Amino acid sequence: MLFSALNIKVESNIVKLLPEHEPSTQSLLKLNKEEGGTNFLNITLSGGTAKERKDKAKELADAILERTDTEYVLYDLEQLDEELRNNIALLQLSKEELQELRVRLKQGLALGPNALSPLIAPTLFNLGPLTSKLNRFSAEEQTSSCVNSFINGGQDCDTYSQMIIRPRGSPFDNDFSIPFMAEIDRILADASFEESEVEVAWIGGAYRHSVEDIETVIHDVYQTAGLSFILVLSFISIVYREKRALLIIFVPLLVGNVWTWGFTYWFIGELNSFTSFSSAILVGLGVDFAIHLYSRYQEERVQNKSVEEALVSTWSRVGPPCTAAALTSAGGFFALRFGNFLGFQQLGLILTMGILLCLLAILTLLPLMIVWRERHEKPLSSLPIPSKKDTESVFYRYGGIGLFVLVCGALLSLTQIPKIQIEYDLSKLRKSGMAYSDMSEEKIALVDRNFSPVVVGLSSRDELIRAQEVFSDYLGETEDPYIGSVLSIYSFLPADQEERVAELQKLILLAESPNLKFLPQQVQKNLMALAEKNPKTIQEGELPVPFRHLLGIRENTHRLLVFPKGNMWDVRENNAMAFSLSRFLKNTESLGLEGKIATIDAPLDNTIVAGDFIARSALFRLIKDDAPRIAGLAFGMIFLFSFLDIRSIPRAVSASLVLGMGLAFTGAAFVGMKFNISMISFVCIPILMGVGIDVIIHLIHRIAEEGPGGIGYALQTTGKASLFSAGTTVLSFSSLLIASNIGIYSLGLMTVVGLAIITTCAFTVIPCGWMLFWRTKGRLEAK
Repeated sequence: MLFSALNIKVESNIVKLLPEHEPSTQSLLKLNKEEGGTNFLNITLSGGTAKERKDKAKELADAILERTDTEYVLYDLEQLDEELRNNIALLQLSKEELQELRVRLKQGLALGPNALSPLIAPTLFNLGPLTSKLNRFSAEEQTSSCVNSFINGGQDCDTYSQMIIRPRGSPFDNDFSIPFMAEIDRILADASFEESEVEVAWIGGAYRHSVEDIETVIHDVYQTAGLSFILVLSFISIVYREKRALLIIFVPLLVGNVWTWGFTYWFIGELNSFTSFSSAILVGLGVDFAIHLYSRYQEERVQNKSVEEALVSTWSRVGPPCTAAALTSAGGFFALRFGNFLGFQQLGLILTMGILLCLLAILTLLPLMIVWRERHEKPLSSLPIPSKKDTESVFYRYGGIGLFVLVCGALLSLTQIPKIQIEYDLSKLRKSGMAYSDMSEEKIALVDRNFSPVVVGLSSRDELIRAQEVFSDYLGETEDPYIGSVLSIYSFLPADQEERVAELQKLILLAESPNLKFLPQQVQKNLMALAEKNPKTIQEGELPVPFRHLLGIRENTHRLLVFPKGNMWDVRENNAMAFSLSRFLKNTESLGLEGKIATIDAPLDNTIVAGDFIARSALFRLIKDDAPRIAGLAFGMIFLFSFLDIRSIPRAVSASLVLGMGLAFTGAAFVGMKFNISMISFVCIPILMGVGIDVIIHLIHRIAEEGPGGIGYALQTTGKASLFSAGTTVLSFSSLLIASNIGIYSLGLMTVVGLAIITTCAFTVIPCGWMLFWRTKGRLEAK
């Protein structure tokens, strides 16, 4: 199992955690299978002049292309053949613009020598700027325009220049992406940016964020698991003050965790952001069983029982409560398996099996460790056990009052639960400072330009042309909060290019007029340059492979690329973007949205919609659906296993009510401390249920065993062990506070706070409940 555990891989692709039956997931998987997805690595350069940025981009591109793992690098239109580039530039002028220019030129040429008249010449000056459109890419500073100016709707690139890198491997293949990004970092480090004013403003795309997420998960797995063991180990050594206690308690616990990671390797095979912190949880929960068993063994051993007698007595009295606590905790965790989100399912499976495997390791190995370490029969004295006669000064008459106050407080706290906020922004689960909201406006603008596009497949060439027109007109008139720009082959090669070329040829004929010499020099120069370019129509196959790939040109496919804007790391905005896009589409099935939501008169006939952010939009719907169901199932399973252990409906209901009161207090504390529950910290709810019911069951069992008048004794024995186990769990979860992942950090903080509150609630509500019960039944006179 240890060998297997060491071979677990880390998966950073959150899309793989979406259900396979989700339409948006199926569409993305189909797109990835056809062409490897739409992911690129984008490097944005800033500073210096446009030419300096272009030169630096060329230097970087040459270094990157020396590697066999890069398919292409786009950074400037000059990568196109000069004739092809000139023709593409001319085709960006609309037919109407060319017709207007031709009419104005004909009027100017018709004037002949009169065009030189001081009264008329000023009216012809504006022909210069008009005809300069024919040479818009001739100036050096304009030829350096980046490819992204076309991608993002013609945005000006005077300040930034962008490189678009297409690697040959997937960003979610760790064996490819990690060494690839290491090489990119090396190339950037060797580029001598300090010798120029050019600098790297942003590195974006799935490759960067995937590797960062992987490194964060690996860091957190080792750091949190290691710190968790150290904290719990230190706590145990302080409490028991004997070296052998460390071996007796920790060897079984370590074995149980190794079994769990081996199981994870064989049945899941990988870790992700939602399962990387499982070790810290299992250390905190698993050690509880060892503490209860070892503490009770000491108690039995002090009574001058032999090792074997003490073990038999301990396992007969504490073994069943430990098993019940493990089953109830496992039941709470198993509720995660009923979520549609695979991240919850995997975490639920790991924790369910982990808690049971830890229990199995402790129940079987701990007595063997005790026998091995205690070859003599000398009683233990490291843990003083109180005598019952010293513990009868409990004020039972105040039990009912105390319980009434606590119930009122829980009911008041319950009203605060609806105020708990859910955090849907995935960027807030990354390292501190990397959240979208933490970035400056300048960085946000760069991030928006680096999001992967959504691929919309249309049914025909005519439908693609119409889609280009519909979206272009819409975005020209409306500032859509989620759709930034669109791109297709018709962004480069207009559908009416034959008509535009015909208009350009007519302009060339006008340049042959003998009256051209009477027009301003700028006009003459521009028209003569047009004649030298010899404009003609361009076929799709004439474009280089990288441009065809970037524009989505495939055989028998008609694709429109929609570039989103806004915080696409927030699954709510992913969902809003999907709805915004759906207003134009006839078929919305691949968006994962029910029904046809198109609001235009003639919705576009699309065949597919695919993209990482479309698939992620399903997370919003899944989490909203999963959260209440998982919480309800967890509570139901905990009640079921509590009943099977206690065999009394009133006591099982009481245990569940105590847990509910603790959760109510915890929820109110979360609201007061302004904690937002994220997709990671959401799992603290079944964790709190599992740990909380553990303490509750042990206290109920021991107080019932001691009977009336024995509450104080139960609290000083099993209560102390429960307090120790809760303390180790709190310390274990405290290790999450050093996690780089903010989501895991918040999980640790919320769980520590919640455990402290629920444990305090159990230690007050359960004794008060037994006091009231015994007084009501007349089984004890008030003290």
